[in-house]
Amino acid sequence: MTRPNDPRFDVNAALRDPGAFYKNPSAVVGDDRLKDPLKLEVLRRWGDYEEALQRADNEGMHPEGAADVNADKLKLIKQAISRVERRLARARGAGPAKPGGASKRD
Repeated sequence: MTRPNDPRFDVNAALRDPGAFYKNPSAVVGDDRLKDPLKLEVLRRWGDYEEALQRADNEGMHPEGAADVNADKLKLIKQAISRVERRLARARGAGPAKPGGASKRD
């Protein structure tokens, strides 16, 4: 895993294998080297990988007990994705939908 401002950080490698660069999904959210859209991409790819591991475990192709670890990590990844998505929505000025969904037009 690399530390902030580490010259060895390679964003393309982090996209390929986020777990090799980040201790946990919260570390991706807190990484100031990445803009939020890139954080989302890293987290989504990490989530895809963890889901693939879960499928492998369900098919008996993964070590015993690994599914529990993957499920926990996948939950953390989904929570991290939600945090970044909310931050992006706030930055765009999109608040929560108003009840009724109607909008005023002049």
